[in-house]
Amino acid sequence: VADFWLQRKSTHMRSPMAEATGGQNGTVTFDVGGTLFKVLEQTIMAHPSTLLANMLEDIGTQPGKALFVDANPERFGLILDWYRYGEIYSHVDGLIPALLRDACFFLLPDVVTINGRSFTLRPPASNPCPAVKVREAMTSGITSAWPTFERYVNDLIKQVKDHYLTLASTAATPRERDDGHEDALACCREQLASEVFPPKEFVLSDWGSFTDSWVRWADPVNVCTRER
Repeated sequence: VADFWLQRKSTHMRSPMAEATGGQNGTVTFDVGGTLFKVLEQTIMAHPSTLLANMLEDIGTQPGKALFVDANPERFGLILDWYRYGEIYSHVDGLIPALLRDACFFLLPDVVTINGRSFTLRPPASNPCPAVKVREAMTSGITSAWPTFERYVNDLIKQVKDHYLTLASTAATPRERDDGHEDALACCREQLASEVFPPKEFVLSDWGSFTDSWVRWADPVNVCTRER
């Protein structure tokens, strides 16, 4: 369905038999898997650190000849949208992993925006250093013996989101007390910088009863050891 929609809706795609006009009228044409895409050259060169800009810089353009790009033509129009608008919008969320892979391939910035969300591009290291391997092995060892790990982390994220949404909901009305607005009385510069949105706190352990000196884990199913 996603592939069909992209083929029908992309206004950038042209037939492989279309006339290639690379370099004419300030435009450049890319041949992506047999499909031609025509775009202003200045749109690409406005981002000189990207792969397409480097191709134009190194190879240049020739009238009547398109530059070949070995990539997926069904998503290339969305990559060109990033060059035009600084972000990507896709009606199909399932394409996001593939778009992130494309963004890495085309050397887009480390952070790209897709559907209003920011994604950090972290291409896997071809030969990670020993310290990274040890860390990954340790983390894998801990999470593999923690069957509820993903559910637990998702719940923490939800609690953080709910916490800040609750704080945001108080922004419409100033807090009042008998001698005036509490917000106005306590609105000093230091508080604006550090106390407007206090962080969500999580209690991982607490003391037992008054006669019990042992510290106990608040959630023994999940965080029940120091390693976790």
